[in-house]
Amino acid sequence: MSKYKLTIFREDSPENPREWSDEMGTMACSHSRYNLGDDSASIDDVPHDDDTAVVLPLYLYDHSGITISTKPFSCPWDSGQVGYIYTTMDNAKKWLGDNVTVERIIEVLKSEVETYDNYLCGDVYGYHIEAGTGCDCCGNIEWESIDSCGMFFGNDHKANGLVDAIKDDIDEDVYPIIEKALDDGEPVYYDTDAPQITVEKK
Repeated sequence: MSKYKLTIFREDSPENPREWSDEMGTMACSHSRYNLGDDSASIDDVPHDDDTAVVLPLYLYDHSGITISTKPFSCPWDSGQVGYIYTTMDNAKKWLGDNVTVERIIEVLKSEVETYDNYLCGDVYGYHIEAGTGCDCCGNIEWESIDSCGMFFGNDHKANGLVDAIKDDIDEDVYPIIEKALDDGEPVYYDTDAPQITVEKK
């Protein structure tokens, strides 16, 4: 008999991905109230005159929280340009190979901005898996923690890698049902002894 309890939670204090993750792009920002982008990068160093560089603008929307994008926001009062994300073609080739295209470079830079935006918006998640042992006499279940992991960016738990990460800790016959349940991005309980899924609200 296999019983599992899978809890997906929002990270209370996620780490800044620009501080620990090795990124292809350099993010240079300037803002009067927020420390944004890469600490070592300066607006003055953005290679606007380098024909081999790919440079994308960065815009911030500041209203009951902040969000960042490579496209401008519709509200002119609470948003504006705060910097750039860029890379040179030589650097991009080190990351993506000699045949890399400008379109592919832009795709990667936008992905880095999306990850950073998830961090700024608090869309960073983790999971906790417990295995349950039931008592046939009284029906009580004792839960034991078997794994936990965090720093999954974005609320699409398939796209951010969280769903794949749980595979090693869940029985093979249980995993497809949990995977299906996570299509809506909700935390779940799954009990193989009672084939139903209960959503846990955190």
